[in-house]
Amino acid sequence: MRKVLFLLALLLVFSQLAYSEIITLKNGKTIDAPILERAEEYIKVNIGGVGVKYYMDEIDSVGKDKSLFKNNYSKKTPSEIYNENASAVVMVGAKGFFDTGFSIGVGSVISQDGLVVTNYHVLGDSNDVSIAFDNGSISKAISVATFDPIRDFCILKVKGSDLQGVELGDSDNLKKGEALTVITIDSNDKHKIMTGKYLYQLVDLGSRYLMAEIPTGEEGNSGSPVFNECGKVIGIYTRGDPESNLASIIPINDIKEYLNVDKNLTMHEFKNLSDQAVVLSTKGKVFMLRGEYQKALDYFYQALSINPECSLASLVLAQVYIKMHEFYKAANEINKIIQRFPDEVHHYMTIAEIYRKNFMWDDFLIAVNKAIEVDPRYSDAYAELSLYYYIVGKSIDRAIVEAKKCISFKPSNCTALTILIEIYGQKNDCVLVKKYRKQMEDYGCEITKEETIQAIQSCR
Repeated sequence: MRKVLFLLALLLVFSQLAYSEIITLKNGKTIDAPILERAEEYIKVNIGGVGVKYYMDEIDSVGKDKSLFKNNYSKKTPSEIYNENASAVVMVGAKGFFDTGFSIGVGSVISQDGLVVTNYHVLGDSNDVSIAFDNGSISKAISVATFDPIRDFCILKVKGSDLQGVELGDSDNLKKGEALTVITIDSNDKHKIMTGKYLYQLVDLGSRYLMAEIPTGEEGNSGSPVFNECGKVIGIYTRGDPESNLASIIPINDIKEYLNVDKNLTMHEFKNLSDQAVVLSTKGKVFMLRGEYQKALDYFYQALSINPECSLASLVLAQVYIKMHEFYKAANEINKIIQRFPDEVHHYMTIAEIYRKNFMWDDFLIAVNKAIEVDPRYSDAYAELSLYYYIVGKSIDRAIVEAKKCISFKPSNCTALTILIEIYGQKNDCVLVKKYRKQMEDYGCEITKEETIQAIQSCR
């Protein structure tokens, strides 16, 4: 009898574990899967044997229950966002910027104990950085928690114990056309608002940007926090084009992964690490962006002669070689970085992109599979595999498998969604074509390929 009761109890437990709940996201997508974990910030579900997290600011409801979500994530006006966050937006001044003068930018407080995030290029190699708060007080940066010249951000530390900080959001959950608010500081040291809308994501050799339509106005906006409709920071304003009003924003999710990496460098240690090679590389990058490639090359060659292991010089030098269509030289520079940083997955994807563009498929597959070996959840690697099997490998079924793996980790991956639309268009499965088209629109993916447009039009 006890054995029977025990078996019945086990059956009850397993039936509860296997029970699926329908999670509805704010973009309209629904997930029907067993819930593995409920936490304050997210819900983890079992999708195909993989635990996938959905964060609370993405979720509209679980089942019929909206009580957890209806109050915390309502839309706010730019004025409301400004009033709630302006005191956490600070001016950042760097004296001795690349030994040439003074640089000014903007930053935002992201913790009560004084962490401030801004662009790396605002600081350069300065070890004398001041933070000006909206109440008129000025504090010196006492250390650098972490920085990345390639991704162009830096997290500073100032003295503080009860500072107001901004709240970080989820940059992977933006919808095309979603309203954005930037809080910045003008040349008269006054806080001001810039507003615009999210357009699409851009990936340039491993570095990801959110592209938005935001009238930029004057210079000095670098490092300003960009808020979504709910008043959460989704990125750091990096640069803007006054003619097109097109702004480039570093996604906050790309910075979050560094928040637990505390290098705790003194300002003098930071300056020493920002050595002459980095200075020359940064100057070279400026000329590259201007299209003056020979001048850029001169700076990169000087940088690498001083420090052959300067990864910033190698990476941007590779970008110049690509723009000059010297792909073998570009691949050589990326391989140098991989040898120094074998656990940094995005470098494998950078060189995979070079191999793909030059039809070097064996080398391409080696690079992509190495990326997956380093990080099995790296969604872009599965998107690249899906593209390979769809176009080159001629395996439609394998392309579908890899594309679905990709969007299980990152629902906003435009490459994978495009492939799924085209394949299901060929299969005349209009239900799935419409499903993935809506997903592309929700995440701001541009639909430009003729094959994709034809698949969509055939299902109208």
